[in-house]
Amino acid sequence: TLPKWMVTGTTYLRPKSEDTTKAINYRPITCLPTLYKNMTAVVSNRLFEYLYNNDIVPKEQKGNGPLTCELNRLNCGYQMKNENVKVNNLLYMDDLKIFGKNEQELRKEMKVIQTSSTDIGMKMGLKKCAKLTFKRGER
Repeated sequence: TLPKWMVTGTTYLRPKSEDTTKAINYRPITCLPTLYKNMTAVVSNRLFEYLYNNDIVPKEQKGNGPLTCELNRLNCGYQMKNENVKVNNLLYMDDLKIFGKNEQELRKEMKVIQTSSTDIGMKMGLKKCAKLTFKRGER
C-alpha cells in the first residue's frame, strides 16, 4: 500500500461563472502530490505499452490510450538542446500545444490528434487553433 500522504489530495472549489451564490457553479479541483502523479504516469505508460505492443488492445479501443503515447510513437517533436529528449506536446485541462521541427511533423501530429479525438467522440475546436512558428536563435 502507498503512504497516506502520497494519496491524500487537497480539493479547491473554483467558480465556473460569475454567479458564486449557487453550489452548481463551482468546479472541484483536487491537487495530489507530484510524486503520486509521476508514479501513476509511469505505471500507466508501462501498462499501456505492454498492452499495445502485445496487440491486447483492439484498434477500436485506441481512445483508451493516452494521446501522449500515440504522439510519442511518431518520434516527432522539438529536440531539446544538449539532451536526448524530444518534446511533442503540452496538455493542459482544455488546451493542447503540439511541437514539431517542421510542417510535416505538425501535420502528422494533427492527424493523430484528429483520429484520437474522433475515436473517443470528441470534436476538435479547429476555429480556435492557431499556428506559431519559431526558429532556433531568432526572436
